[in-house]
Amino acid sequence: MEQVIRNTIKAVLNTSEHKKVKIKTILNSIKRSIEGKYSIFELENRLPDILMSLQDEQVLLLPSQKGKRKSWDRNTGLPNFVWVVKTENLDAKNTLKEEWDSLRNKTAWEPTIMVEICEDFRNQDLEDAIFVNDYLKERKPDIKKIPHRERSLQIFGDEKYLDKKNRKPFGGLITLAQLDCFYCPSPLPFQPLPKRRSKIKEKPKPLLIVENSNTYWSCCKANELGRLFAAVVYGQGFKAMSKEKACESIPAIEHELHAEGIWYFGDLDPAGLEIPYKIDQYRKAEGMEAIQPALPLYKALMTKGLITGYERKQKGPEPEWIQEWLGPDIADIYLELSKNCRWPQEGLTATDMLLALTNDSWIFP
Repeated sequence: MEQVIRNTIKAVLNTSEHKKVKIKTILNSIKRSIEGKYSIFELENRLPDILMSLQDEQVLLLPSQKGKRKSWDRNTGLPNFVWVVKTENLDAKNTLKEEWDSLRNKTAWEPTIMVEICEDFRNQDLEDAIFVNDYLKERKPDIKKIPHRERSLQIFGDEKYLDKKNRKPFGGLITLAQLDCFYCPSPLPFQPLPKRRSKIKEKPKPLLIVENSNTYWSCCKANELGRLFAAVVYGQGFKAMSKEKACESIPAIEHELHAEGIWYFGDLDPAGLEIPYKIDQYRKAEGMEAIQPALPLYKALMTKGLITGYERKQKGPEPEWIQEWLGPDIADIYLELSKNCRWPQEGLTATDMLLALTNDSWIFP
């Protein structure tokens, strides 16, 4: 009788037009073929072992145990479906595996790096691994490191190949350093403070990062006159809160201009505060100095009071962080009103900014 069940399952799978066959379809066919010789309880008890043996024969594939809640029936212990293993697909896979094994075995792997990891490459990565192997075998001993996209183009014929692999090719088996290149993040636009004609040395100044392009222009104008920041940096909205910008691009500007400290000014709304929050988290994780709010500008923005209506779609940082970062004077008002309104940073002109930054006690008329 078990052979009847096995043959019935095979017939259902062979005639199916779909790769995925519901277990109900299989059970209904079995019931018709055995004509009541097993109770449904007995059938459900026998079926798991039969399905497992058919999987061993590569007739079908059972769903993963990891997704057991969705893919398996907890009451019966049966899968909700099985995958069909087509004979022609299996033959093709076996042929392809033989080709990959042959390619792996006949390749003369580079001795210092590749020979130790050649067995760890996935079959589908072998051809790309051979590109790396050829590069490592032919490279000169005094080769200089270059940006990662330049090396990516040289090795793989695709300047974005390493980016597609999150700059960890072959699951991290190969590093950028081993390919004689380094990650080159996209730079943040910034306008440094114009140098004085006088030879008097000025004290180090902080950077000011702003969220939007119009405010960037106004801040640059205010800084030309106030000379309060080493540079005004255009954060490009949410782009500034990526890890590479927070931990690589911004420090690069700090180093170039010998700046000390980072101020941030953006919209007073959940999305606008999410940006400095994320930057802060990334920098703290790397042991870097936290960014500071441009409090004179935030105070002036709130005092001037050019608010707009707001339907909160984004939660933003937790109130505790907002209280700590902005301080109670600004945070209390923000948390009370931010459900229905927001303060766009465009509420301040260049003149407003200059007055606020040079006279913290100034109040709008």
